[in-house]
Amino acid sequence: MTLYSKLGSALLCGAILAAPVQSVAHDGHAASPIAVDVVQTAVQDDGLAVTLQFFNSGHIPVEIATIGSELGPISGVSLPYYVLGGDTDILTAVLETDDPVPGIFTLFIDFGDLGAGPVLVMPDV
Repeated sequence: MTLYSKLGSALLCGAILAAPVQSVAHDGHAASPIAVDVVQTAVQDDGLAVTLQFFNSGHIPVEIATIGSELGPISGVSLPYYVLGGDTDILTAVLETDDPVPGIFTLFIDFGDLGAGPVLVMPDV
């Protein structure tokens, strides 16, 4: 092997290793296409309204199967709900509680086949 062929092999290996992981992943095994932001919170008679913005950067619909909290039941949202590929949707869920709402808590969102994830909520109260 000459110096040039060794150098070419080293450059090729380096280029392959430096390529983004997602470029070699196959369809359906990339990072989650859904992002969730808390847009607004508001105290109501029956609890705390939490307005959530969902952005689906993927091409297929993402299911929102459930929204839950350890502080109490969630109402106001008809589930399951589907965010279409490329869409941004806004939903308002109501955390039903008679107790004072803490300054920070977590909602748990089940995205069906994509799994579940936490969303940190810091109420504007």
